[in-house]
Amino acid sequence: YTPGNHDANCAGQSTIKKIQDCGDSYCDSWWSNYCKDNNVYHKRTCYDKSCSNAKCSSNTRAEEEKVETCTNGCDNGKCKPSPCSLTKAYWNNDSVTEGTQVSLTIDGSNCDGKSVSFNIWETDCLHDNLLAVDCGDEPVKITPASVTFSGNKAEGKWTAEWQDDGLLSIPEYYFVATSDGKTIKSYDYDSDLKVDKKEC
Repeated sequence: YTPGNHDANCAGQSTIKKIQDCGDSYCDSWWSNYCKDNNVYHKRTCYDKSCSNAKCSSNTRAEEEKVETCTNGCDNGKCKPSPCSLTKAYWNNDSVTEGTQVSLTIDGSNCDGKSVSFNIWETDCLHDNLLAVDCGDEPVKITPASVTFSGNKAEGKWTAEWQDDGLLSIPEYYFVATSDGKTIKSYDYDSDLKVDKKEC
């Protein structure tokens, strides 16, 4: 351009210079799981970085996330397992001779590791062992030892006894099993076990 000429003009450049880096937003690691509303949650602290009015700013906030929805409630940061459910109780034989070892089998769901106890009764009065008035059912002399569920099955052992039921008939037996506060009876799923007297 020609200085002093009325058509003359000046050309210039503006430069933007970063004075300060405000940084990127970030979050800390998740804290330990905890229970809330019977489900599993965890929480972490996040930092939101920004620039406003030529100044850097940082906003701290808590971020919460549901980790797992629990069907049976939550305890100590974990979903509670489904409760043990006893589904079937049965003998491995229908009829044996006195002195024969027999099996008492319990099927269950979510019962692995649970202990099972047994009571065996000789039937005289239509399975009355749980009634307030006893009309004849009698317990056996030797009760089977408690056993533990392995997976979905538990199996007890009992040496069959012969009892004189006073009715000139073959004694019949049923059992009641209890695990995790729940009870199941063999006569709901199987016929009673008949035990013949062993001949000398």
